[in-house]
Amino acid sequence: MIGKDQSFTWSEGWWLEGDKAWFVNGMCNILFGVDLNTGECDQVACIPNPEKETESQNPYCTKCGSDIYCIPGIGGSIWIYNLDNKVFTELKVDRPGQHAPGSQFWIWNGSIFIVAANWNKVIEISIDQRKITNYYTICEGDSVRRSVLVCDKIYAVSSESGTIYQFDLSTKKVEMYLHPEMAKKAFAIGFDGEKFWLCGYYQEAYVWDKKNDNLIIVEFSNDFEVHDRNEKINCTVKGPTAPMFGQVAAMGKYIWFIPTMAEKIVYINKETAAICVFDLYEEDKMNISPRKCQGIGNYIIQYIKDNRYIGLFSARNSRILEIDTEQLIYRWKEYYFSERYLQQYCETCKGIYYEGEDLLCTYAYHMNKLTAHYKTNSVDTVGMKIYTKMTGENAR
Repeated sequence: MIGKDQSFTWSEGWWLEGDKAWFVNGMCNILFGVDLNTGECDQVACIPNPEKETESQNPYCTKCGSDIYCIPGIGGSIWIYNLDNKVFTELKVDRPGQHAPGSQFWIWNGSIFIVAANWNKVIEISIDQRKITNYYTICEGDSVRRSVLVCDKIYAVSSESGTIYQFDLSTKKVEMYLHPEMAKKAFAIGFDGEKFWLCGYYQEAYVWDKKNDNLIIVEFSNDFEVHDRNEKINCTVKGPTAPMFGQVAAMGKYIWFIPTMAEKIVYINKETAAICVFDLYEEDKMNISPRKCQGIGNYIIQYIKDNRYIGLFSARNSRILEIDTEQLIYRWKEYYFSERYLQQYCETCKGIYYEGEDLLCTYAYHMNKLTAHYKTNSVDTVGMKIYTKMTGENAR
């Protein structure tokens, strides 16, 4: 689309398959398909919305055969969309209160294992049977955050107790590794082929040698700044409520720490132990955009490709950048919505807010809505009317 806006919407991760990708928009709970060669995105389907909320309901997805599993964040159901018959199947999740399944998921031996954020269970889905077959309790009186799959074992970290839980997928048995010095500090975990790397609420990383059950703390520089509601705050605030670094990725000889509240992307050379800041020169010259997405962190990993490239959503300016972790360079990606989708969007919006025919104008308005991160209790907002209408028409 000539003259397309550079801004884009956020999600919690893409599923890549060859030259195609799929993702669920974090704001409106719509499943999209992406042509990775052209950058064009098109709507696949509107995920059913019985809870009358759209934000972060099913922000994760994975493709198994002709089925796309839309996995919940704060939603209460897993939705399976079949690309052949274009029909959704609902799998309701048993969950207490506001616990949010869907932090991460892993595919192993014909099943999907969902490690539920702020919960103490792992959910197993049989891909062949298309149903939930088991819930496994991995900790008592505790909960886990992020996890990593290594061979036939899932390692999940608690941000409260400083415990790493090992869940054996073959035997379904759990082992615990307790490190009190990580209590209320760790949030994410990764594996480099030899050792585990963890990060979280403070300016430090943790290197865990499982064989010897030895933990080393690596302190970062004091030069980092964090952002809260577009304002800089002191990163030494006692008892932070959000992690400074919310994701970790082991890529080649580098371990990457992706900021949630921290301003800078950090990577460590595991061979030399050198700690480096990955500079984004354009962002260093920018003030934070007044429409910076709130509540999702400064960066979110969208995809990892060829064990080399990390695609990140930058909340500062609502764009996706791709880091080449071998060459240590980056480029901004130009993903955009197809004219077909925008025409449908324009038709849907008629009578609500927009009567024009200019697709570029429509795109700019649409992206402004999708990149603005806010919550509302009103069911009569423009966004709710549009989404309700789109969902209703899509279901016919």
